[in-house]
Amino acid sequence: MQTSQFSQFGMQDAMHSLPIKQMSQMLKTQGQLDPQPVAFESEHGIVLSTSGLSKSFGGMSVLNEVDVELKKGQFVLLEGENGAGKTLLINLLTGNLKPDAGIISYFTPESVSKFRFPLSFTQNANPFGRFAPDTIARLGVVRTWQDVRLFPSMTLRENVCAAISESRRENPIFGLLGLGGNEKKELEAAELLDDLGLAGRGDSFGDMISLGQSKRVEIARAVMAGAKVLFLDEPLAGLDREGIADVLRLLEKLVNEHELTVVVVEHVFNKRHLRHLITERWLLENGRLLINPSLNGGEDKGEGKQIGHSWISTFENRADNVVTEKLQRGAVLTRFQINGRYDQSKPVLELNNLSIRRGRRTVIGLSDSGDEDGLNLVLHAGEIAVLQAPNGWGKTTLLEYINGAKQVIPHPRYLPAKDSLFLGLSVEENLELGRARYTAVDEGNKTAGKLSGGQRRMLAIKIFTVVDPALCLMMLDEPFNALDTAHVQTSINLILDNNPNPAILIVEPERI
Repeated sequence: MQTSQFSQFGMQDAMHSLPIKQMSQMLKTQGQLDPQPVAFESEHGIVLSTSGLSKSFGGMSVLNEVDVELKKGQFVLLEGENGAGKTLLINLLTGNLKPDAGIISYFTPESVSKFRFPLSFTQNANPFGRFAPDTIARLGVVRTWQDVRLFPSMTLRENVCAAISESRRENPIFGLLGLGGNEKKELEAAELLDDLGLAGRGDSFGDMISLGQSKRVEIARAVMAGAKVLFLDEPLAGLDREGIADVLRLLEKLVNEHELTVVVVEHVFNKRHLRHLITERWLLENGRLLINPSLNGGEDKGEGKQIGHSWISTFENRADNVVTEKLQRGAVLTRFQINGRYDQSKPVLELNNLSIRRGRRTVIGLSDSGDEDGLNLVLHAGEIAVLQAPNGWGKTTLLEYINGAKQVIPHPRYLPAKDSLFLGLSVEENLELGRARYTAVDEGNKTAGKLSGGQRRMLAIKIFTVVDPALCLMMLDEPFNALDTAHVQTSINLILDNNPNPAILIVEPERI
């Protein structure tokens, strides 16, 4: 059937205002849908489906004919090894990347929007109802990112309110005059922040909060965007026990009371927290998506059965002595001392009465009672120390201070929690800049920005652990986020064995 130019230019926006029967008939006659009954979300509960979805990079197939169906109120755990294509699948379903082939259908109570790939030239050029993140978001399909993407110069409340659709304040004239505000939505934004444990922080700026707090703001912003289907890429990464509990309460409320559909990619150490919410598991293997009902509500496939950090038990097994001490405001420092590596006679880091402020707010150095007593900390050569503290304690601030204060220690090395790679350069070029050895298995010709989150983390760790006999202190900020079990163990071996005996300081959120 020949389609008219009008239908090729996408009728998704126009059809939202039409009655279901009229819109359904219109779509059929225009060739936008196959001539079969339309399964609307209001009738059958389907909110999103795909057929034959495929995507390749450089001639290599990453996703191969993926068929999925999401229904209202489902909670799906999307699993797979590093590089399996989990984030890629989310990018395709939210309009951030275009599939090479296949069909994606988005259902609302009033309409269905169907995209067939590859899109025609006219469909790609269509300014109305095009396949793009803003179009998909207007259909109620929203996502968060593995890396935090807040507006640093805006307050937390403004970051959340930025997701309000069709706000009159987007008009520069209304914005300059201070008109067109939506007080009801702004109140909802404040309530969301309260629900996520950020009461009283609405006026804090986006660059003045911790990574874990930023993750919660992103979830609040996604909900404020009017999400009906919510894709969350490692939402619990970087959260302390209170933050995890707050997020789980909100997700449970959204699913049970508002029938929100949620798809989560989560780190192996955090999957156990989601167990009571999961209704279905998706597993990506070799480009195929497997839906395994036998896993519903059951245990992970051997990956998350250990409670707590399996990597911490690795340090415990290798240590001859383990010392735990409490620091200020709920922080705990655990020292792992290995004979032949640990040398108590050689201190490499000494902090005496350290206080660090950001503006008027003291970040490091407050006592439990709120007095500014200063932080005291000593690390010795070869000592491995893990600092666990609540979100907002100042863990990242502490590492950044040590890394930038040459008078504290002359030769530190710092691995931040965020990507520290040159994403526009190849893997081989990143390794060369970091003086790391290149091997064929590193996919050297691939641009770093095209790697998965776990692959980028492994590349950063390989560069970070390059051999340097003069190295005194290695500092790592949540180093194992985005890594599966096998790569966590590989990373630990690189950290412990590539350099002779530097002190190692790892910071992590307080865990359940």
